[in-house]
Order: sequence, then structure tokens, then C-alpha cells
Amino acid sequence: MYEKEIRKKSDALDSIRTEIDFRRRKIRELEKAEGSSLDRLEYLEANIAASRRYLLLLTWKIDSAGATIALLKDSLALAGIQLADRKKLMRQRLRQAYMAPRESPLMIFFMARSPAAAIQQTRYLEAVHAYDCALAEKIDREQQSFNMQKGMVESSRAELDGLLAEKTGENNQLLQEEAERRTIVQEIRSKEKTYMARIVELESARKKLDEMIKVLELKNKFTAPKRRLLPALPTAAFEKLKGNLPWPIDGPIVGRFGKIVHPVYKTVTTNKGIDIEAAPGRSVKCVASGDVLYIGTMRGLGKLVIVDHGSEYLTIYANLDQIAVSTGQRLNAGSTVGKAGEGDEESGSQVHFEIRKSTDSLDPLNWLSRR
Repeated sequence: MYEKEIRKKSDALDSIRTEIDFRRRKIRELEKAEGSSLDRLEYLEANIAASRRYLLLLTWKIDSAGATIALLKDSLALAGIQLADRKKLMRQRLRQAYMAPRESPLMIFFMARSPAAAIQQTRYLEAVHAYDCALAEKIDREQQSFNMQKGMVESSRAELDGLLAEKTGENNQLLQEEAERRTIVQEIRSKEKTYMARIVELESARKKLDEMIKVLELKNKFTAPKRRLLPALPTAAFEKLKGNLPWPIDGPIVGRFGKIVHPVYKTVTTNKGIDIEAAPGRSVKCVASGDVLYIGTMRGLGKLVIVDHGSEYLTIYANLDQIAVSTGQRLNAGSTVGKAGEGDEESGSQVHFEIRKSTDSLDPLNWLSRR
């Protein structure tokens, strides 16, 4: 029953060891590939839990090995005492045999008082010889048993030393992983503060942008007809392009329109446009003909351009590094409005794009061509 328990625990140790080694390889791969802190933290926390289970099983196995060694030592000590007693007795028998006169069967026959006494004497000597032979055999068997038990003690001691070394190594690895976990948690918390500050900044920028668009629309409505040098934009021309507008820049969408829940911080924010990943310095294009209504810089949105397409439709291009247009300039579809900016460590390089009907935000994916 005890051996069955040992096998069960040994199998569990092997299984957990395999699990730990797999996760440690994944952590090293993530470090080389500069994987996300969240992924590394997930593997680390699972590995720390597995490592603690492994250390508990190792401790159990060490205790079992210690108990086995104690039993073997007791058995070895008893075997040593028995062997020493047998050897002592054998030495006495050898001394007696050495000191006793050697008598041949013929001498015994002639020195005996009678033939019966001679036979009895001969049988006695044969019994003594058989006893001595049996004693020698016992000593040989007990010596072999003693050597075997001594080997088992040495083997168990070597196994115990190995287990103790493994426990020390695993415990040191656990301490390193716990320290790394604390570092990553601090890093995530630091990023969270930066992220939350950026969210506050973005919310403030969006409110300012809404207010600015209202002011610009009023200004454009009452002053533009008096000073317009360019012909008016065709009424409803922009609306007819819904679903077929070209993209301002090629790249994957990294921020969708509407409410967004952060996967880690669980914050809820509203994106009034879309964010498109873009390599720094790439050209950002105007999606339809229109007049540049505003160019400027706004904290949280960087350099931006607002284009008026008529009938209260506006497009906004933000997070630019360079602006290639000027206020009042007439643009065609495909005209360059600026260059994509560098972005920051948290969000990377991306262009923010919005479509508005007056102050109402529209989902750009309903207007841009499918790709």
C-alpha cells in the first residue's frame, strides 16, 4: 500500500515537472518575442502555483526517503550486531580448533576405550565440523545481506541528497518567479496609471472637439457665404458615397467605433471614430472632396485636420505628425492631408478618423468601402 502511494506521488511529481518546464519555456519565448506583460503574468502565476505543489510533493518524498533511511539504518545496525556476534563466535571456534590436537580417524580408533566410543567420538567431531561449516555459511549470508543493506542506505542517501538539491533549486526558481511576478504587476499598474491618464486626456479632447465643431459650424454658416472664393460643394454629394469611401490609410483597425471595454482595466470609453494602425510617416488621404475647415493641435489627439464636405458632413484626421494642407483649401478625394505620427508606447502609431453629421458621430465602417 505504501509503495503504491510512493508511485502515485512520483507520477504526480513527473506530471507537474513537465507542466512547469513547458510554462518556463513559454515564458522565455514571450520574453524573447517581447510578449505582453499580461501573457507573461498569466504563465508566471500558473507556474508559481504548480511550483508550490511540486515543492510540497518533493518535501513529502524527502520525508519518506528520510524515514526509509532511518529504517534501513536500524536494520543495518541489527544486521551488523548479528554479523559481529557470528564472527566473534567463529573466531573462538577457530582458536579452539587451532589449540586442540589434530586427531585422525585411525588415532581416534586406537585411543578409544572401545569401538563404540570411537564411533561416538567420530560422530562428535563430524557434528562439530558441520556446525562450523553452517556457522561459516551463516556469516557469509549475513555479510552479503549486510553489504546489500549498506548499499541500499548509500543509494537512499544519494537519492535524498538529489531530492534536497532539487528542492533547493526549485525553491530558488520559485523565489525568482515570484520576484518577476511582482515586477510585472508593478509594470502593469504603472501602465494602468498612464492609460487612465490618457483616457482622461482623450475624454477632455473629445469634449473640446465637440465644442470646437459647434463653434466652427456656426462660424462657417454665418461667415462663409460672404467670403467664399471657391464654388459651393454639391449638396448631398458626400451622402451618396456612403459605403464606398476610400480609406484614409491602409492598416488594421486597432480601435473600433462606440463603447470599448479595456480587457485588463475594465474601463469603459467611447470612441467617436476608428483608429487605424499606421507606420509613422505614411501619407493620410482625404476620403472625399471638401474644404479644410480647421487645422491645429489638440492634447490627446495630436495634430488634426477637419474637412467640411457640405450638408453638415465633416471628416476628422487626427494623431498626425505633419499637416500638408491649410485652412480654406479645397481638397479632392485622395489628396494628402498629412503624415501618420509616431504614437506612444501604449497605443503605438495609429491614425484617428471620424465622420460627423454636424455634431453627431457616425460609424466610419458604415461609410468606408469594404476590404
